[in-house]
Amino acid sequence: MRCLITNEPCKGPEPYSPAGLCLLDRRLKSLAPLPHTREQLLEEAAARAVKMSIQGMQPKFSTVLRVTEGRMEIVDSGGRYIVKPPHLVYAELPENEALTMSLVATVNIEVPVHGLLQNGDHTRSSFVRRFDRVGWKKQPVEDFAQLSGASRDTKYDSSTERLIVVIDRFCTFPALERMKFLDRVLCAYLTGNEAMHLKNWSLITRDDKVELSPAYQSLRKFMHAVASTDGFPMSAAPE
Repeated sequence: MRCLITNEPCKGPEPYSPAGLCLLDRRLKSLAPLPHTREQLLEEAAARAVKMSIQGMQPKFSTVLRVTEGRMEIVDSGGRYIVKPPHLVYAELPENEALTMSLVATVNIEVPVHGLLQNGDHTRSSFVRRFDRVGWKKQPVEDFAQLSGASRDTKYDSSTERLIVVIDRFCTFPALERMKFLDRVLCAYLTGNEAMHLKNWSLITRDDKVELSPAYQSLRKFMHAVASTDGFPMSAAPE
């Protein structure tokens, strides 16, 4: 058994290591499975689709961590984690996403806290902690479609060169962000990621500095590239 968050070996039957739990909250001692089956989680996601601030075709819902109770709770608003249940047909999409984000982190690209959660039927859901929330405050985040005056309908009508213009115009230290941007573009190229549209790039304002957001919006599609190879399930629809 390896930790579903850090992938390090676990001692005993628990699916999470102390280090993995500490990434969620240093007071957390254990984490109970989500008390739902895969089918029930998909129903929960469908019921909350119109309430989610983060859009996309892949089913998802928000949760908060109840530290004293050692569990994640599905909520309609105020969530701090985005959870994606396994697909009915492509059941290993959560594992693909968690693995790919961990691979991205190994090349020093910033990613948010992420991993897998046990479900009530022993399947797994992927999760990511929202990087646009600090305590009860929202961190300003704008995607490149907003910044370039594009829409959802025209989000693919752009180019890498045009994204550099956005970085130069809005980032506090554009030269540094161009280097980070190049790393992400190279990762996308190496993994065959073809969903790098304007809605999947964003800038965040932190500590009075405007910079590229952590690689969740722009690199979460890596799982589709991984999943399209032989032996892995392929996503039914892009986000």
